[in-house]
Amino acid sequence: MAAAAAAAAAALLLLTACRASAPARPPLERETPVRLPPRDVTGALTQAHRDSLLRELGEHRQAWRARHIDAYWIQVAAGCFCPWPSTPAILEVRSGVAVALRDTSGKSMGKPHEPWSLYTVEGLFDSEATLPFLTPQSRSIVGVMRVSLLLLLVPQVALGQGAVIGTVYDSLAHAPLRDADVWVRGSERHAQTDRYGRFRLDSIASGHYTLFVSHPGLDSAGLFTLAVPVDITGSDSPLSVATPSLATLWGRRCGQELMMRSDSGLIFGFVQDVKTQAHLAGAGVLLQWLRIVQTGPTNVQTQPRQLTVKTDSTGTYYACGVATTMKIGLRAYAQRDSSGLIDLQLGARGVGRQDLTVALAPAREPAVLRGQATTLEQTPLWSGRVTVREGGTTVINDDGTFTIRGVAPGTQWVSVQAIGRAPTGQAVDFRPGDTTWLPVALGPVAVTLAPVRVTGQQSRLLADFEDRRRAGSGLGYFRGEEEIAAMATVRSVLSSVPSIQLVRGRGNTDFMVLLSNPSVGGRGWCAPPLYIDGFLADWDQLHTYTPKDLVGVEVYPRAASVPVQYQQVSSGCGVVLIWTKYLK
Repeated sequence: MAAAAAAAAAALLLLTACRASAPARPPLERETPVRLPPRDVTGALTQAHRDSLLRELGEHRQAWRARHIDAYWIQVAAGCFCPWPSTPAILEVRSGVAVALRDTSGKSMGKPHEPWSLYTVEGLFDSEATLPFLTPQSRSIVGVMRVSLLLLLVPQVALGQGAVIGTVYDSLAHAPLRDADVWVRGSERHAQTDRYGRFRLDSIASGHYTLFVSHPGLDSAGLFTLAVPVDITGSDSPLSVATPSLATLWGRRCGQELMMRSDSGLIFGFVQDVKTQAHLAGAGVLLQWLRIVQTGPTNVQTQPRQLTVKTDSTGTYYACGVATTMKIGLRAYAQRDSSGLIDLQLGARGVGRQDLTVALAPAREPAVLRGQATTLEQTPLWSGRVTVREGGTTVINDDGTFTIRGVAPGTQWVSVQAIGRAPTGQAVDFRPGDTTWLPVALGPVAVTLAPVRVTGQQSRLLADFEDRRRAGSGLGYFRGEEEIAAMATVRSVLSSVPSIQLVRGRGNTDFMVLLSNPSVGGRGWCAPPLYIDGFLADWDQLHTYTPKDLVGVEVYPRAASVPVQYQQVSSGCGVVLIWTKYLK
């Protein structure tokens, strides 16, 4: 009886994976008839027979899951025990769920109600978990039938499909692009490149696709997501994807061949009216930076450089031949109005994007900046400082919030700093008369402790400063609160100190201090470390203060005269110490 029933239950099963976005049923693979072998005995499955089937089933289930196929069409025609008619029916499955039932012409056969979920591939596999407990003869035949269908199923899945393998190369950085996200339009498959730029996307049907590549480094270079047309044939021939090289971008946007030198960078973007968002044709963009030139064995010289470009009819500008290793200042001009001065430093790729907005008269009502400063763990920061470079400055409140009024509309540079936190700066667009909300998260600053550990209260630092100033050892130069209050700018405070030279800093309008260094023949200059309230800082932080914020300045021209807790043997230079009223 079992043999007759099995012969009568001859099955036809075909399966093909399809693109999830395909609107029409894809062509099925060549039909393969399956006839179940007759059983030698009647009755329930033996333990050995059940164990053999389950082992083979487990192997094929693992092979199925390894293919990560979640959208497919399955066609099954069977006799006596199946819930569909003897004519073939096609079940559409997405994410393991039966979503549609059609005949072979594509006509709908109604919504697939239960128990249709049992006849998805996942349902067939799950139903076989009860095989060890099947004892009636009729249920034994059903179990054998389903297992046989599954054994046929997995080898046929790969037909018409293939793995897409390839590499992504960053032509701008001259290295494989690792940790990039790669995907194919019309597919849910995603892959991440390894350290060699390699990726693999499984189970992609043959056809013409668009391959996408995204990476934070491409975003910072202004290239964002790359879109590459590809033809997938189902073979294992690798694809090679590469970003445009700097020479290619120069040829397209600069109209000349790339000359590899220190000023070989490319900056582009557009200029907009901040109120109407209209792109401004014929607007100007001024770029400024410093070039460092060695003038002798022990001497260097800074040379100010600048470049002015105009936007085209679409409001887009291209600035070719800017510094790749120095900070660049940008400012947009339109009619008689301008944006603020914005900082941008190109990375190893030598390409960057900076969009700028300008508020055109008469729409120049002052704006308001509000925000909150937190740690990376979202804990509010307090007692830090927020500054609009060409506007106001304020102290961060105890709950991390801050407010600055009277900000000029357009793109402005906003910097945020706090003790023990890495300072940050960014370009912010302000609309006339509007309030802009700016959330900022500051990470910890890495501080290398000196061999001598100094502990004490903050007020102790000011007491130490007063002790050194009163001692008058002649090893350093001092300025007290009364002297500083009579000066207009921090620059003028430092200019009053002998033995120093002020040079233009990375921000163009800013400055930094150089001290003479007799250890190199008496002709050299060195950049001294800067400490603010006892913490190692950079010159960008100093420019956020005014004389009324300071209570003391110390300048030690020689490394040997620096107080031991601030000595840096590796620098071989003196030091500048700044003390603020926030220590009181």
